[in-house]
Amino acid sequence: MIGKNRSRKQAARMPSGSRFEGRKVGNALVVGPPGTSRPAVIEWANVLPADPDRQVVVLDLPFPSNPWTWTAVVEVLRDVGPVRLAGAGTGTGQTAVAGWLAAQLDVEVLAPDGGVRPLGDGTFVEGPAGAGRWRRFRPGQPAEPATVRFPVPVWEASLPEPADLAQALGKQWRVDQIAAGLWVRSTQARSDAHARSVHAMPYHAETLTIVVGSPGVPPVPASTVARVLTGLPDDVRARARVAPFGSQTESLGQLVANEAGQPVVCYGGLPVGGPAPGTRVVVAIDDDGQSAWRPFATQVGYLPGGSEPVVLERRAPFDNVSASGPAVHWLSTDIVVEVIPSGLWIRPPEAPPCASRIRAVELDPRWIKVAIGDPDRPAANELSVAAVELLDRLDGADRRQVRFMFPTAPASPGRIEPAPVSNVDLPRTGALSEDAPTNVLWRPGQQLPAPAELSLPPASVVAVESSVHEHSATKVPAPRHSSRGIQDVLEVALPPLPDEPELAAPLEPVDELVPEPIGYVGEVIDPQHQSTLEERDLLRRALGTEYDNFASAVVRLLSRQPGLRAVEGEALEAVVTDLVGVQVYLANGGARTSAALNAGPLSALRSYACCVMSGLRRLPSHRGPVLHVERVAADSGVGTVVTSDRFVNAVSSTNAGLPEGSECLVWSVTGRRVADVAPSDPSMAGRVVFSPGRSFKVLRNGGGRVLLREVLDQHEPAEITSRDKQILNRLERVAEARDEQSGAFALRLTAREHPWLIGGLDLCKQQAAGAFEAVG
Repeated sequence: MIGKNRSRKQAARMPSGSRFEGRKVGNALVVGPPGTSRPAVIEWANVLPADPDRQVVVLDLPFPSNPWTWTAVVEVLRDVGPVRLAGAGTGTGQTAVAGWLAAQLDVEVLAPDGGVRPLGDGTFVEGPAGAGRWRRFRPGQPAEPATVRFPVPVWEASLPEPADLAQALGKQWRVDQIAAGLWVRSTQARSDAHARSVHAMPYHAETLTIVVGSPGVPPVPASTVARVLTGLPDDVRARARVAPFGSQTESLGQLVANEAGQPVVCYGGLPVGGPAPGTRVVVAIDDDGQSAWRPFATQVGYLPGGSEPVVLERRAPFDNVSASGPAVHWLSTDIVVEVIPSGLWIRPPEAPPCASRIRAVELDPRWIKVAIGDPDRPAANELSVAAVELLDRLDGADRRQVRFMFPTAPASPGRIEPAPVSNVDLPRTGALSEDAPTNVLWRPGQQLPAPAELSLPPASVVAVESSVHEHSATKVPAPRHSSRGIQDVLEVALPPLPDEPELAAPLEPVDELVPEPIGYVGEVIDPQHQSTLEERDLLRRALGTEYDNFASAVVRLLSRQPGLRAVEGEALEAVVTDLVGVQVYLANGGARTSAALNAGPLSALRSYACCVMSGLRRLPSHRGPVLHVERVAADSGVGTVVTSDRFVNAVSSTNAGLPEGSECLVWSVTGRRVADVAPSDPSMAGRVVFSPGRSFKVLRNGGGRVLLREVLDQHEPAEITSRDKQILNRLERVAEARDEQSGAFALRLTAREHPWLIGGLDLCKQQAAGAFEAVG
């Protein structure tokens, strides 16, 4: 009381110019000189939560202060009552400002002993080495520790000290208290570059978040996480949610549930602050600590014993969605899309027998995995169409992250199939999260990656993945006719698709050529061949994870180019895999593959070649003149019909520059325009590809140029027909136009841009017939 009376006397002597005033800003009372407060102070006061038992106070003091500063503060706060002083460090030490104010005002004052971090609707006190605390100051009494967070979550009072939990883990692991709860990670993460994301996570009044791991350091074992969970009181453990962060063991939630012997709930990523105050969104974080996409399954439950995961909370995959069951939404009148931990599953209303295995696929923080029907069976046409429609309805950021799961071929002799995942049905729940807005805050951290160099293993083994591309490779015998290993077969560099590629030109009617099958070292491929499930499966396995990159790009392309989609009764995966084969063919250089193929049979490349040929048949044909180059001058006489056993590449721009060699001007009938499958690559504009087995008739040969017509029958008569003369007349006019431009600099400038134009026709009689060259 003596101090309080002294304060009143000092206030009476205070000069009028030194007086402060209190201004209400949000939930806080800002104390400072008369006039407008500083913008930073106003911003700070606006984010502070209200305290129903105390007045939240923010000090806006002048610098430097004068002898009357604190007297002026006391004068403003004299009749306010108990105070929560929201100023960093105002509760630190024995001579804390908060203690002096408590004595002057004769009221209780709460103040932090560290910095105060605002997080949504709450605050968290940060100390120099972890969490700090609010401290309670009463007149004439020593300071007492209060809470770490305000408002206080229901689980904080029962939360053990992190040091006590860490004692049971050993020296390799540490437990830190964060605003959202606890962070378990390796002791190697002392200066964690990704700590900001974790410390910025808001806390939930009802839910304790346990962040597990950190990018770039060893993952935390499931047994360690289980010891942390079992070390919590029962009431706190029931509110705990595990949030994997960085490189963590696959099936972490299931493994922790097995270790702990009790149910475990995991977030699909990190629950970070949402667009509106008090909301949270779950973001998948990749191995580099970058936000990649927002999982649709935001909370997933796991039961001990290997049961399938249960989606407990989700966000809607698209707007205007109607639910047909737990975590299931109608996509059309007879197709649903189910939210699963790894992404989405397009299926009929009645789930197929593989449901448990599909739901158990682990989340990949880089990609949204989309399963179509039963991945072990070709998808029905209506499911294929629904997959393209789903892409159209997804948010743009989600659409770019999609990776489809496609089927594998049935088991055959010499193949080892991975063991199936346990098939156990569980009751399913799936409440739609109320605080998970459907709009996307984070654009994905990575664009569609350019597939890296692809190589096949030696001929003795072929990599085999599971039907959903989730498990380690299994070694199986290679085809019996393999005579040599093929290393570093393909070099691929597919650029990402643009947001709006041009639509494909409509298919032109064309009389399909039906030539005889081509043969090579005991193998035969019909030029009209349609790829089989076995061949497409082998191609997917050979490409490995790079297949997902290509396939998702193709599906996005199909959503914008309906002319390339599957026809009635044809599976989407057949279209996609065939076009993936074409994309790989177009993207690689081909020289190393040609050398390998010329040395022996196709062996492991046979399935790849079949898919490329099947994919080309799906593309629009080109009728008209195209340009091609042979390495050496041709000596084939007029009327000669040449049947190529290789892919032949040409360009439809008749004023294009060409590499060095013998120029071939060809009238195309079945050549395929391939720019539609690589619309972002300018070098593909005008590119035309002929499948092996196509026949060409020499109409003129001389002056370093050969004029040819593609014919429908390789047994075409040698004499020049009236049709030949019509085509020859058109080709000669094109040749004359090229001769007039032959000195143009622009013509020579592009000569090195099309190395794939060279070779394939084998027009020289003395040149031996080469093996089937799967990559020109």
